[in-house]
Amino acid sequence: MTLEEKIAMAQTIRSRDRFGPVSPEELAALPGTETEIHIPVEGGRTVHVYEERPDGLPAKAALVLNFHGGGFIKGRTDRDRRYCCTIMERLNALVWDVDYCVAPEAPFPAAVEETYGIIAYAFDHAEKLGVDPAKIILAGHSAGGNLVAAACLKNAESQPVFEPTQSLHTQVAGCYYEYNGRLHKGNIRTRLFAGYSRFCLGETEEGITTKLICRLDIDNTSKQVCRSVPAFRPTKIRRVASYPDYRAVQFAVMVDDPGSYGGKCLLNVKLDACEGNNYAYAVGTPSGNAKYPCIKMSESPVEYEQTNDDDTYIETNRVQVSATNNLFSLPFANSYRFGVSEERIIAIATVVDELSATRFGAFPLYVFTDRGVWSLESGTGEVLYSNILPVNHDQIINPNTCTALETVFYITSRGVHNLRGRSSQLISRQIERYTGELTEYLKTAQICFQFKYGDLIVYNPEYPYAYVYSLASGFWSSRDMTGRILNNGQIIMRGAIALLGDETMSCSVDCRIVTRPLKFGTTDFKRLETAVVRIMSQDCFVHVIAEGSNDCRTWITLRDVWCRVGDMDARFRRTSTSFKFLRFKLHLTANERLSMTGVDVEWYPRFTKRLR
Repeated sequence: MTLEEKIAMAQTIRSRDRFGPVSPEELAALPGTETEIHIPVEGGRTVHVYEERPDGLPAKAALVLNFHGGGFIKGRTDRDRRYCCTIMERLNALVWDVDYCVAPEAPFPAAVEETYGIIAYAFDHAEKLGVDPAKIILAGHSAGGNLVAAACLKNAESQPVFEPTQSLHTQVAGCYYEYNGRLHKGNIRTRLFAGYSRFCLGETEEGITTKLICRLDIDNTSKQVCRSVPAFRPTKIRRVASYPDYRAVQFAVMVDDPGSYGGKCLLNVKLDACEGNNYAYAVGTPSGNAKYPCIKMSESPVEYEQTNDDDTYIETNRVQVSATNNLFSLPFANSYRFGVSEERIIAIATVVDELSATRFGAFPLYVFTDRGVWSLESGTGEVLYSNILPVNHDQIINPNTCTALETVFYITSRGVHNLRGRSSQLISRQIERYTGELTEYLKTAQICFQFKYGDLIVYNPEYPYAYVYSLASGFWSSRDMTGRILNNGQIIMRGAIALLGDETMSCSVDCRIVTRPLKFGTTDFKRLETAVVRIMSQDCFVHVIAEGSNDCRTWITLRDVWCRVGDMDARFRRTSTSFKFLRFKLHLTANERLSMTGVDVEWYPRFTKRLR
């Protein structure tokens, strides 16, 4: 049939109107005001729309988009206007009656594209139209309802593809890093979901085990999961067999039966992928007088190539970034891979704090692997990271990193490095006298920065000493770190690092506390006039000792006092001898947390004799 013949047939159908026209009097009595407008949509089309506006339209009103019926070949009629005016009056809403193009003059999918274009225009220009985008209503009858459903499906297909790991799989990572409200996960290990079982119908039978098997194709690697259902013999699957991952390609049902069906496959179907919804499915076909479609089990065994279950896959070189402030949402576009598939991500770090909940800084994010260092350059707009660039090929041997003064410090097989921008430098050459020993030390070392002194501390709990690097001078030194408190609230103890937490003491503990040497401004000789030591604790006795020294090596006891902490502070009076340095020692037995919150001191410099 030619196009002219199709148009002639359509005109004949359009001329038939079994309901009859709407009288002019009825049209004149319709409420509101009707306006003809033309809306441009994608593809260069212009859609004819009739707007029905009530007399008292409120601010942020609802908008109803109505799509008339007519078998896709009939246009808008006066009855559609009467229907739209009724909706407008009852809802006090703005109504658009869309006169979309019809066939055969505009064949499929022209009407669907115009419908989708009008809906998109309404949402994009809701503020200009004075309507609430949350109150946009889609309506249609007959062919119009079909177009609305098609437009919704088209919208779903245009959405970003879901990351497959957002289904029911279990995922853990080798390293985590939170930056700007997003969780970064590296070196990812995923255990696949075992599959559903409720859609399979059958009968209870002891001694039977049914296995629901699903095979997935992930990066050209076959994976298989199995859900076992004991004491159950399957007969059919109602409506649809499915798996929550679009990479699933095959579904099978096997029965482990010592009888005639022992280890045989009763069903083997191919699954179709729906990437937009991260879904794979197989739909049954109606048969006989069945109300719903179903997939029946075969009466005789069918062929199935059975393999060993392998429900885990590892992506050691992938970083997955979550959505902003939602660590459960993992957009597919926020997935990044580094180097070859065998490369293993060890750590993630950056050199700046977050700017806001949604905005990244200009500094890159660094990814440390066992084969080198990579940088992720920040993108613009919806692009999270624009480029993946290699920085160097150093072999990272320790996941601990430290950030300070716009520099990242990290440990490799060659030593300690600093990284700024895309330039890295080895800074530990001064302590490479015994390379093998240093490498063993660094493998399990911790690294931190003391902002108060400008020192980088590399400390291994298995050793009694630490390496300290001064950023100001560029020199290394070794120190006994026992008793030093780090920035994160940890105190270094010989052979271990203990965290100062809120634990409850089960028994009394003998405590000895020594302050650092206090020079009080200068190293001139000074005499103690008055000292008040404040201690926060419950009722207990404490022995407080004041000591003096001129070289910080030999200490002489100046005063000591016993006091009851619950009643008073520890107080000292004048000492007879002058020293350059002073310190305080506390000895007490405590059964709960305590802290020395401050020391107030008055002293006389030896030469000026003026009270300070």
